[in-house]
Amino acid sequence: MPVRALRKALRVWWAPVLGNLALGVAGLVPLCALWLFAREWPLAALGLTERDPTDNDGMLPWLMILLPLWLVFLLLWFPFNYWMLRRYRLPERRYWAAGTLLTLLPFAITAHAVATS
Repeated sequence: MPVRALRKALRVWWAPVLGNLALGVAGLVPLCALWLFAREWPLAALGLTERDPTDNDGMLPWLMILLPLWLVFLLLWFPFNYWMLRRYRLPERRYWAAGTLLTLLPFAITAHAVATS
């Protein structure tokens, strides 16, 4: 009986899992840009990091890059996940938590790889 339940779960969850992992790969660009912005401005203001001495353009260029990146990413992520949630009739809380973690997984792997190299 547990094997049947596992097969059913895999049949239902495979598309949302692969879709959110793919969106996570696409989300590397906005997440990395957000991390660079946070490192240069708010974290540097708190004294946790040092600012790049050649970055003297201010915050406006960062915002001109970050806002469109995040807008496009979120305009892809929310409709896709809402559609998957309704199509497969999955439990909402579990689905949104899993979708968020799966989307962040490529960034976490990349950040770990960069930090340990």
